[in-house]
Amino acid sequence: MLSATNVDADVRIRVPCHFASEGAVLVEAKRFGSVLARAVGDVQLDTTTTSLCITASTGRHTLPTWVGEFPLLPVPTTRPIVTMSGSELLRMVHAVAYAMSTDATREHLHGTLIDRDEHGVLRLVAADGHRLVVARTDSVGPRFSVTVHRAAIDVLARLDLDDNEPVEIYVGSSRVHFSSPSTTVSGRVIDLPFPSWPQVIPTALAGWITLPRRETLSALRAIVVGPRTGVRIDVDREREVVRLSTSDGDGHKAAIELPVTISGEPPERVGFAHRYLREMFEAIDDEFVQVGLGGALDPMKVETTRSDALAVLMPMRI
Repeated sequence: MLSATNVDADVRIRVPCHFASEGAVLVEAKRFGSVLARAVGDVQLDTTTTSLCITASTGRHTLPTWVGEFPLLPVPTTRPIVTMSGSELLRMVHAVAYAMSTDATREHLHGTLIDRDEHGVLRLVAADGHRLVVARTDSVGPRFSVTVHRAAIDVLARLDLDDNEPVEIYVGSSRVHFSSPSTTVSGRVIDLPFPSWPQVIPTALAGWITLPRRETLSALRAIVVGPRTGVRIDVDREREVVRLSTSDGDGHKAAIELPVTISGEPPERVGFAHRYLREMFEAIDDEFVQVGLGGALDPMKVETTRSDALAVLMPMRI
């Protein structure tokens, strides 16, 4: 069993192994993880009174052990409120994780809302003031709503779970637990109201543009000209193409055209932050992306063709 915690989140991973004796040692997680990340195949762990020796394909590494008591990690005290496949949970986590706020002073946005409504729809919702993302799936059970700290979502996003590994979600007063046969992750509950996200979703849309996700993402990566680049999107309804262009303000410009499908009358020109637009397309797992636009300075509504995710991106003046 490998266990780690930073108070806001903790993780326990059960790893099959052969051992000669039982015991426990405390080592720095970052160093230990760095050694294992580079290793190929099996590793051998040996302990002394002051060190942990790791024999792996990368050689033999010796890490100092720490003296002290590892904190007692919390365990669920309620019955599971959700049971779902590991792959479905990870699909939803990957869809929203990038949109959580990194600003710890805005704690109400420093995590992900998990809720299930009266219609049996389970949602994960994340927002940072510039964008909002909602992932959803069908789920049977009572209504509930809780916001879990982003540290737990970040851990879940790095896991490898599949359809054969069901995950049970336990919601307590101070922790949310995600438990599978191999892994248990828990995160601190953020006891602040999450914003009323449905009010952010635009409804007065002038038109829709359907873009090929992979080609659009390649185009966005190709035209980046600086860390704070804005993307200007010019819509040509007659030719059914969009022109993506960027400029760093010092003479470096880039542009590319993409064939798209246009319905309605979207505005001829809109602008968005390049990083936010790129991260959104990186997180979407679908062949096509549907973009709904209102006015030139209105937020963009983004849907997948499978209708299992929705995003809103605030505009910028270009």
